[in-house]
Amino acid sequence: MFNALCGAISEPLIGHLLYLGWHGKMVAGARFFSQQDYHRGLIILPIDLVIAIIILAFCKETYAKAMD
Repeated sequence: MFNALCGAISEPLIGHLLYLGWHGKMVAGARFFSQQDYHRGLIILPIDLVIAIIILAFCKETYAKAMD
């Protein structure tokens, strides 16, 4: 569930961060973003990874047994 939720939040956030740096430049009808814009937008991915590792530390392994 967290994977789907994280993707649903991260993708629009990455797009928003990309558009913050957009200077209105278009190339062949598509918006042009600089390398710095991508660095700013994609910084969300390592942050998501760190959050996932922290949450993983609190998950209990059941070894395929029914939980009571």
